[in-house]
Parts: sequence; structure tokens; C-alpha cells
Amino acid sequence: MSAPISHHRPAPLSELVEPDEFTRRHVGPSPDDVAHMLSTISMSSTDELLGATMPASIVAGEPLALPGGVSERDALRRLRTIAAKNRQ
Repeated sequence: MSAPISHHRPAPLSELVEPDEFTRRHVGPSPDDVAHMLSTISMSSTDELLGATMPASIVAGEPLALPGGVSERDALRRLRTIAAKNRQ
């Protein structure tokens, strides 16, 4: 049986996008959001959540040795340098 045909016109993208929400969506949950999530799943911390969901065999015993962060401007410059090496 096929799905019924909808005569509802989809909302234009401009009605779906909330520009003020972009940063919040891409930065991650707020402390209140995390607290609500943990409460909902009866966990007391994100460490407890990770301990309950990640196999011990893949958990690093010490912090990763990662380089320091860079500014957005520097990251874009680096990406442009890499992109310039692309060939068609």
C-alpha cells in the first residue's frame, strides 16, 4: 500500500531556520540541557554516562596530546592552503 498523497505545501526554508539558534546548536548543550538530560536518564554526571556506555577497551588512560587551538582566521588560512593543492 502506498503512502497517502499529501497536499500540504512544505514550509519555506526561511520559516524553518532560526538564525539566533545557530550558535547554540553548534556549540553544544547548555549546562541546564546537560543537567536535564542526565536527570532524565538517572545519571549523576557525564563521566557516569560515558562510563556506562563506552567499553573500557577503547577508553584512553590519559588525555590525548593534541596541539593547541587556532583562531578561526588561522584555521581558514590553513584550509585554503590545503584546498589550493586540489587538482581537477
